[in-house]
Amino acid sequence: MFNQNEIAINSVMFWAVAFAAIALLNMASGVRAKSYLFAGVNLAFLFLLLGKSVVFVPLFVGAVFVVLQSFSIKSAKLATLTISSTILFFMFMVNKLQASVASFTAVGSILAIVGFSFITLRCVEVIRGVFSGQHAAPSLVMLTNYLVPFHMLAAGPIAAYDDFARKPFDDARLTNEDVMQAVEVIARGLFNKFVLCYFIDKIFLSGFRSDGAAFVLETLMFTLWSYLDFSSYSNIALGIGKLAGVTTPVNFRNPLISRNVIDFWDRWHISLSHFVKRNVFMPIQIALMRSRMRPRPLLYASFATTVSFLLVGLWHGIALKWLTWGALHALGLVGVRVYTHFLQKALTPQQMVAYRKNMAIRVVATVVTYVYVAFAFLAVALIGR
Repeated sequence: MFNQNEIAINSVMFWAVAFAAIALLNMASGVRAKSYLFAGVNLAFLFLLLGKSVVFVPLFVGAVFVVLQSFSIKSAKLATLTISSTILFFMFMVNKLQASVASFTAVGSILAIVGFSFITLRCVEVIRGVFSGQHAAPSLVMLTNYLVPFHMLAAGPIAAYDDFARKPFDDARLTNEDVMQAVEVIARGLFNKFVLCYFIDKIFLSGFRSDGAAFVLETLMFTLWSYLDFSSYSNIALGIGKLAGVTTPVNFRNPLISRNVIDFWDRWHISLSHFVKRNVFMPIQIALMRSRMRPRPLLYASFATTVSFLLVGLWHGIALKWLTWGALHALGLVGVRVYTHFLQKALTPQQMVAYRKNMAIRVVATVVTYVYVAFAFLAVALIGR
């Protein structure tokens, strides 16, 4: 099973593969050549990681390829979608439950490999894109590159299939400025992970065994640590992608200065929030708006948000602590929607502009949002004890 400890950014193997990818892709020209080289790098990385079990990854990618090809047959389209979605969900559940079930067999371990969370979400993305008719089925090589990019396996980001299908590689020649910016992003990720996170952990974190003011401080610092730790992987992936010319989306934009929880999810794990919006929130909201029920946009948006973030919580882990975390974020998002609706009713457009520009209100809102996000993380820690 993939995890961050196995795909470690401090391992020689990871960086050897990264340097090989950067060198090979910069020597190649054209999407076809880059596609084959990148697929080779990705499979080589998986072989180094998994050994002989790597054979099941191409088999899985091949199975997804067959599913995508079958969508061209109208009579089999819906049945194939149902069966493939069921199998994908089963493998995802195996992956999530493996850590808590000691009796998993070798077969269970293999299913856990291909059911890894980020691969699962990419499967959903490509299946949606092809099933809807928005995109033609990708070649086997391109599908490999989309599902198992070595630099995005550990912690994302989840590249949107729409973006990948449109532009899998950046053909622009790297300038010295591009190289320096990419190296700076990687260096920032490494510094955050191995310096800042290390000192925060050693100085402020105790597994929430502190009390009083120290407990409050630990809760706030744990939130900062979580951001620095998580975003470091995304920064490194972004920098490697830039150097190799592989399209890699930005995943974090200073989320801890967010004005509210909606703003937070526009800045935190951006690729996941956009995935949920495309594949869960919008389908639910559109279905409700098209129903014969009385149009109630705020209610429909609130319901879609709640379902979406309960699923986001369970995606992090099949456990009460993550369900609670998802519920708290859903509550925060719905609360912001309701409050914004109230303000729009109570204030004139000019007053609304003045309200948003008021620095004192902005500072208070940012602090409240940070504390709320920290409280959600605290709930995970306390319930998980």
